[in-house]
Amino acid sequence: MKASCVTLGALLTLLPSMLDAQALDLTNICAKPEDTSCVSWQYRRGFDTDVFGKNPGELTDGWKKIEAFPVWMSKMEPPESTFETYTFVAYFHAPATLLEQKQPGIAFQEIGEAFEIYINGNLVGSEGLVQNNRIITHRTVRDAIYEFDRSFLQPGVNQLVVKIHGDPRYDHTGFYAVRGYKIDSYGTLVNSREDRIGLVLISLYLFVGVYHLLLFWKRRQDRYNLFYALFAILLFVYLMTRHYTIFELPYDTRMIQRVELVVLYPLGPWLMLFFDYLFLNRARRLTWIFAAFNGLLSLITLFLPMHLAEVVLRIWQATVPILFVYGIFILAAAMRAKNRDAWRLLLGMVLFIVGAAFDILDSAKFHTGLTLTKYSFSIFVIGIAVILANRFMRVHNSVEELNETLEKKVEDRTRELSETLSTVQAMKTQQDGDYFLTSLLISPLNANRADSRIFGVETLISQKKKFKFKKWEAEIGGDIVTAHTIELAGRRYVAFLNGDAMGKSIQGAGGALVLGTVFKSLITRTQTSTLLQSRMPERWLKECFLELQNTFVSFDGTMLISAVVGLADEATGFIYYINAEHPWVVGYYQGQARFIEDEMALRKIGVYGLEGSLSVKTYQMKPGEVLILGSDGRDDLAMNVDSEGKRLINEDSDLFLRLVEKGNGDLHNIFESIEKTGEIIDDVTLMRIGYLEDGPFDRVEPSAECSENLRLARQSQASDRATDAILYLNRAVVDPTCPPSAHLDLAQTHMRLKNYAEAFSSARAFTALDPQHVDGYYLASYAGKLAGEYARAADFGECVRLREPHNVRNLVNLADIYRASGDKARAGKILEEALLLDAGNENAMKIKSLL
Repeated sequence: MKASCVTLGALLTLLPSMLDAQALDLTNICAKPEDTSCVSWQYRRGFDTDVFGKNPGELTDGWKKIEAFPVWMSKMEPPESTFETYTFVAYFHAPATLLEQKQPGIAFQEIGEAFEIYINGNLVGSEGLVQNNRIITHRTVRDAIYEFDRSFLQPGVNQLVVKIHGDPRYDHTGFYAVRGYKIDSYGTLVNSREDRIGLVLISLYLFVGVYHLLLFWKRRQDRYNLFYALFAILLFVYLMTRHYTIFELPYDTRMIQRVELVVLYPLGPWLMLFFDYLFLNRARRLTWIFAAFNGLLSLITLFLPMHLAEVVLRIWQATVPILFVYGIFILAAAMRAKNRDAWRLLLGMVLFIVGAAFDILDSAKFHTGLTLTKYSFSIFVIGIAVILANRFMRVHNSVEELNETLEKKVEDRTRELSETLSTVQAMKTQQDGDYFLTSLLISPLNANRADSRIFGVETLISQKKKFKFKKWEAEIGGDIVTAHTIELAGRRYVAFLNGDAMGKSIQGAGGALVLGTVFKSLITRTQTSTLLQSRMPERWLKECFLELQNTFVSFDGTMLISAVVGLADEATGFIYYINAEHPWVVGYYQGQARFIEDEMALRKIGVYGLEGSLSVKTYQMKPGEVLILGSDGRDDLAMNVDSEGKRLINEDSDLFLRLVEKGNGDLHNIFESIEKTGEIIDDVTLMRIGYLEDGPFDRVEPSAECSENLRLARQSQASDRATDAILYLNRAVVDPTCPPSAHLDLAQTHMRLKNYAEAFSSARAFTALDPQHVDGYYLASYAGKLAGEYARAADFGECVRLREPHNVRNLVNLADIYRASGDKARAGKILEEALLLDAGNENAMKIKSLL
């Protein structure tokens, strides 16, 4: 095996020189002094400018001959200090074809740590910074190519001088590679260095890693996705640190080399952890031992000098065969268990091991500079992708049709976006091209698509930044206002959003674009997903808010959003909404305007730590009533100037109420009033939601039969004849003129008789008819628990929790529901909230003892 590897390395070493006969191979060292087709190399400690122009025979004192590459000063000279300067001189005869090149160049496969290159006394290139016998900036570069004027070359003997500074204890001080040192046409050298396929494959690893990281974020129990993602991302980083493009960046290369080693060591353990969780859904103890050992190597490498870090690398290389054998053992154990996924992985694993083994041997012995792992890993990725795809299909088979629809929509949207980007590509040279493109992208998101016969929805948009691009006039800003119609739990709702992204013009528009896209994505999924349509409105709003919050938290505070997002129930006119530091919602009824809220419950979207304080507000609209939503541009008006000429900004929040009344609740009238009151200095968006405005609407009075049944029911309850009361209440609830409270009375009566299933049904009917009373939701949750309907009981309890986060009675009941359903972790979390509010609650302590 060793002889085969050496032969393969030799062939790979000779192949480039066989393919490029026109280049001058600087590693082709002369065996005889009179030979003119090769290169004669010598070196010495220190540097003397007298070396320029000297003939080979004039180099005597202190000069030593170089027999072969690589040239590692750590092995050629005993280190006497931590810093040395070396002079390398090469004499060569330039071929006639090279003298005729219009633009020659010189290539170094690897050279370091700081150096200067001269041809016939002319400086060709230099890297690194040295001051006071100390390297300030290390530049150990790979695949470096430097162009020079062809007049530097001359017929006959030419002199190449390389001055190198570095730590003589470090392997990379000198010429680390076996081959790749040549003089040729600069264009030929650059073309031969190009590695587009390699870059594509390296980028593929990053994409695959991020994709599986997102899969883990969505489905935390599939922990193999996490370890596979970490493996792929670290492999991407490792391969990039070895690619020549990273060395073109003007950074200290010791940082790059240290990163290369630090990310290399955990690769094996992450792969083994992936196998363990893929086949066993747990990690073996030996895998954790490997992980701890390699993590220790990475930690040590962060602080060791680089020559000692090379020693750590050799220690790691000695342990890699054990890791390979262990990986085969894991696969063999899975195959013995007749796991089909293991058989699919076998071929890719073998190819990957061969590629990785060659890279390790190349690093330790061959030094060809080739990297086969990036190619063999592509086959390995395909095998794993097939396995994970099969698992995904098995787990999500019930929603396969929906997924196919969503995939098609993503493809259609991607195609539409590509067409839009292509259309406006020619406009990018214009000053407002970016603005125009962004306004095109935001336009379909900033729209009123509500289709309701119950609610009249109108929107108004006036962005501060207005511009003209070619023949078009447009505007751009950070405000967004949109409305859609969705169905939840069998009821139609108008879903609305009014948001304001931080920043002006293009910055705010970017935030608005993300906000509108995430909200529209949720609306589309809700319109096509039966699972989302089964949500209760409070829980749908919570999921909507968390999706927005998780998206904007990823911007690390650089983009914050104020917004009102809500649902309007067509059946009852009941409003559910969340206000994240947005201007308060205004209610307008019979010529009077007022705020329907009086406190700020949430900070802006994108601020860390909002989830725990999330609450859903509610409001019952009256027929003919109108709600007005607006961004803070409605209040930010420049009213006048002070004595120093500074603008005075409106600070009266009630001013908008007066403008709503002045405009009679009409958006255009309101906006005109705003313009007349002061100078608008910000984006302004307004939304109007009117409920049953076609009136008049007469109040339905209970029928005589309803009143009589309710009277008899109350008498029966007073006489402790609950069965008779149920009889009369059952007659009452089928009468459409009876108030919804009849259902609540019926539910409470069933509870007294311990008819929990009937009580649960009646309580649900009450909440459907009159959703504003939280007590009805609590009764439904409590009765559902006693009836054994834990999932639906938890839904009602969560709704109460969202509306009244500090309702201890509900928190205790909800914790008991999760305990009874087997979700002890969720029960414990809810119970902690209850005990924080009421540490001595007896019922909470009883449930805690059961947990």
